[in-house]
Amino acid sequence: MALVIEDGSIVANPESYADVAYADAYFLARNNAAWAALSVSPVNLKEVALRKGFDYLGAVYRDLWAGSRVNETQQADWPRENVYRDKYVLVANNIVPEEVKRANCELALKSTVQEVLTDQERLAIREKVGPLEVEYAPYGTTLVSYVAVANMLSPYLTGGGSGTKRLIRA
Repeated sequence: MALVIEDGSIVANPESYADVAYADAYFLARNNAAWAALSVSPVNLKEVALRKGFDYLGAVYRDLWAGSRVNETQQADWPRENVYRDKYVLVANNIVPEEVKRANCELALKSTVQEVLTDQERLAIREKVGPLEVEYAPYGTTLVSYVAVANMLSPYLTGGGSGTKRLIRA
């Protein structure tokens, strides 16, 4: 099954913001051998990973993106309208920004060594081994957050791009 790419034209059933060729070039430029080593037969693991990265972006950032979707029926979060990068530069409403594509790639690579979207558990802040006792943080979870990805996307998040960085706790 071919990977369906959202390129800014509002495609049906999108699965990624970046295609395999884009991800290959992105990781080649960064001398990342782990991506190059992924099998593409019989199952294209690069496509599977890009789908997982896309799913993470939708699940974690859906309510954090600046602006709004161009079309209320579009299935992906991008393209968007009324998004200003660096406070003054209006982002075209028929593209997917490079940083979003790169974030999709970074999350794809991370998904090859660990699940990027997992069920959330409460964060244990204290454990006692003999007669077992566990204390949980009232608001903490064990969901992993990816700071480099959040920083990459910050110009496109609500409150981002104006000299401040939005802290995202996932």
